[in-house]
Amino acid sequence: MMHQIQTKVLLLMTLTWATISVAIAQENISSKFIDRITLHLAEDPSQGFAVGFRTSFHYETAYIEVAHDQSTPELKPIVSKEASKYKFNASPEEAYYFKVAVEGLKENTSYVYRVGQEDTWSEWFSVSTGKSNDNSFSFIYLGDIQNDIKSLASRVVRKSYQQTPNASFMLYAGDLINRTHNDQEWGEWYEAGAWIHAQVPILATPGNHEYTRDEARNLVLDKHWDKQFNFPKNGPAPYQSSVYFQDYGNMRIFCLDSQLIMLDSAAREVQLAWLEEQLKATTHTWKLVLMHHPIYSVSDNRDNQVLRERFQPLFENYGVDLVLQGHDHTYGRGFKPNVENEKAKGPMYIVSVAGPKMYSPTLDRWMERSGANLQLYQSIQVENNKLSYACFTTDGVKYDGFDLTKNASGTAFREHKNLDLERNQLPIGRLEKLNPKDIPKYNKLYHTTYED
Repeated sequence: MMHQIQTKVLLLMTLTWATISVAIAQENISSKFIDRITLHLAEDPSQGFAVGFRTSFHYETAYIEVAHDQSTPELKPIVSKEASKYKFNASPEEAYYFKVAVEGLKENTSYVYRVGQEDTWSEWFSVSTGKSNDNSFSFIYLGDIQNDIKSLASRVVRKSYQQTPNASFMLYAGDLINRTHNDQEWGEWYEAGAWIHAQVPILATPGNHEYTRDEARNLVLDKHWDKQFNFPKNGPAPYQSSVYFQDYGNMRIFCLDSQLIMLDSAAREVQLAWLEEQLKATTHTWKLVLMHHPIYSVSDNRDNQVLRERFQPLFENYGVDLVLQGHDHTYGRGFKPNVENEKAKGPMYIVSVAGPKMYSPTLDRWMERSGANLQLYQSIQVENNKLSYACFTTDGVKYDGFDLTKNASGTAFREHKNLDLERNQLPIGRLEKLNPKDIPKYNKLYHTTYED
């Protein structure tokens, strides 16, 4: 009798666990309701915008409707356009992804949009077109979010929006997820951004965690990337999914695929030639590069020499102002080290991290400002010939900041005053990984008081 009871209990536990496992596995499955709505900038942000979204196979067609923003609920669409459909069928995930671009709108105007079809629509989302030749705007920059995306990284995404609610766009510096092709993690990424991703245009570059290798050892970009994102296709073939530029006002943003640069020599040379051609051609006041791997690493035992040898000279020769990066899971900001001539320092290099995965700062310190074991977000404001950068900890405290101002003699740098002392306490378990002989050096470099 006891044996029968134990068997039934064991069977019940097994069935319960199986049910829970299926529920977890199906948590982000597509349905007849529209989800994963992502707003993107148009080629000319003053004239329109682009949207991507997902549905189940219930949909054969889907549309976008655009109306003027107004105080009454009687929203009357002025645009109705069918979206392009892309089948995603990689067991057990089955879905349609849709993309649609809206053009011909009035500049500097508030609109609302929704996506779907006659029996099922999303909510209405707010969106505004930019001004032509806009020289006054703000945007958000986030480093890797990668791990515990829903539980811990989400607060950084949302806090960044609270800090800069009028941001014209958001930049993600790679490693948006941790495991390539993992739909569950992409589901968490969309939950973390929620409706923010549907109202603030997204620009992103892939990191090493968006890549894997196929059986022939070729690098393969995450299968979700090109389906869900609607970035400009103005980069070099065949890398237009991850290499492109975006203009906004008096700024041109160059998005590079540094995983390919690091591991594929042919792709590296293609990107190099394309970047030089684009840098030569642009007349924009501000030039920004977004990529995953840093020119100068801020974490211990990392070094990306090929980036310095091949790409840094272009940044310097053609006047790139900012290089925004991720990958190293700690914070660092500074110009090219060991350069006495102020005019020869080149771009400002920044590495940041938004998610909870943390590494140790490098013992070969080059950074003028550093930070360890901090989840961070950045708000950047452009006002004509002045760019103001501010970095915040997740609790909303300003951690770093500076201004770049362009004048007849070049670009002037000014660090913001009254910044708190650096915070470089090591993440849990990282002190034990330091060689005891290096602890005094770490204390000296980062103003800590660890005992050797």
